[in-house]
Amino acid sequence: EYAHDQKVAHRDLKPSNLLINPQAELKLADFGIAASIAGTASTLTMGVLEAGTPSYMSPQQVEGRLPQATDDIYSLGATLYEMLTGVAAIEGEDGPSVLSEITNRPVPTARRLKPELPPAIDLVLQKSMAKDKDDRYATALEFSDDLQAVLEQRPTLAQPPSMVSLLRQWTN
Repeated sequence: EYAHDQKVAHRDLKPSNLLINPQAELKLADFGIAASIAGTASTLTMGVLEAGTPSYMSPQQVEGRLPQATDDIYSLGATLYEMLTGVAAIEGEDGPSVLSEITNRPVPTARRLKPELPPAIDLVLQKSMAKDKDDRYATALEFSDDLQAVLEQRPTLAQPPSMVSLLRQWTN
């Protein structure tokens, strides 16, 4: 959230860039390909197409669009999915097939692999990894708040997809 408030998108959020120090605080590492969020100053590093690790890239990153905070939210969702299930949310035989899967295949539910997870976590993961950036959490703080709501068994912002959303996904 702090990086986004500074108009910076990390563009390579993945498990190896999330570090936990001895005080159990999460630290974000490796801003090597970070860039200014679209609509702000010019990029801080290389071009959009050089950014990211395929398994954690948002569909918009795959398409080479300008960086947005919602790209990092997608990547955090993909990381959380892997942490909870032990497998990547999107898999493929090679880089190009992973990128194709990201843009074309819905994210499988985490509870399919780990039925003991609370049902609300699937809604949160689906919202964080929605194909359309406008269907994702607008901020990392909203995402964090919903994760806390899951832990506390409170209602979340994330809701089951609407019929319009399901139809749009099916037609894509």
